[in-house]
Amino acid sequence: MSYDLRRYQDYESYWQTVMYVLLTMLGYHTEAERHTSEGSIDLLSRPPATST
Repeated sequence: MSYDLRRYQDYESYWQTVMYVLLTMLGYHTEAERHTSEGSIDLLSRPPATST
């Protein structure tokens, strides 16, 4: 869990953590608090790679 997420003591961080754990367990590549030049993204996820 990132340092940025621990700074907040509200329900947003609770649900962000729940979604992070759920998506990670489902095999998604998940990042919390990704920093960009415009600010930060709360939660970013990509579906797992599939083979054809």
